[in-house]
Amino acid sequence: MSTRRIIATYAFVMFFLVIALLGTVTAAFGGTSYTEAAGRQSLYTLTAAKARGTIYDRNLQPLTNAERVYVAAVIPSRETLAKLNRAVPEEKREVLRTALESGKPFLIEVTTPVSDDGIQTFSVTKRYANPQPAANLLGYLDSDYNGADGVEKSFDALLAENHGEIDVTFAIDALGNAISGETMHVENTYRIADGGVMLTLDKRMQQCLENACAEIKKGAAVILDCKTGEILASASFPAVDPNNLAACMENEDAPFVNRALCAYTPGSVFKLICAASALEYGIDYKEMYTCTGSIVVDGLTITCYGGKAHG
Repeated sequence: MSTRRIIATYAFVMFFLVIALLGTVTAAFGGTSYTEAAGRQSLYTLTAAKARGTIYDRNLQPLTNAERVYVAAVIPSRETLAKLNRAVPEEKREVLRTALESGKPFLIEVTTPVSDDGIQTFSVTKRYANPQPAANLLGYLDSDYNGADGVEKSFDALLAENHGEIDVTFAIDALGNAISGETMHVENTYRIADGGVMLTLDKRMQQCLENACAEIKKGAAVILDCKTGEILASASFPAVDPNNLAACMENEDAPFVNRALCAYTPGSVFKLICAASALEYGIDYKEMYTCTGSIVVDGLTITCYGGKAHG
């Protein structure tokens, strides 16, 4: 027999010996359970909730983190599908089925707490309500959960210090699928988010103001304490929606502009200030003035809107 044929025969025999040995080891360690154990490649972490310091009104009523919802962390299985179907709104059930079929651990908002070996439910707060009171004054967050505008930006460092998270870690196989029978590990620092910032706003007045001005398309309204100058309520229209910034970017009426604070032409409202000042300095209220559509002040020509002459 040639040397080449001997080597080939030897390799063939060794191959079957290895296969037989692997089968023996698998059986010794419990068959499929050993195969599953061998597939445990890594850990997979999902953030079930993230919070930062709360913004409060003058009475310590929360303006952010004010609404609570339930979030379920799920290890997919037929049992979890049956449990979750009763706790998920009908419009989200298709999303639920797709998530379960993927085999990967996932998070989903539910209407009631759900208890199961493969499900853990957390009661958490939403950063912003829908609609959010005083949205333009409070501002909004960027994709990294940092303050991008308003009070959120001005007090970003303080609000970020009072942060909290709920992180859920799962064991997954090489394909990213959850390993059945494994428990999830939870790290919860969420309670820290109770600290924060207190404003002069009054939440009840703020909501009343926004309701009263609901028909305003573009403009602003403010309630002040005449004795202290404190802002009790402040609204800008249209209001920014911190839950849907993408839609705000497409709105031609510029909801990102806080019309209660920004520098823009006040219009005819300022006539009251001019008239009051004139009377205070002794100008006869019976004096007549003819509007020609413009006036020159210190060499600067100021025109009426559209250059219209009012007579």
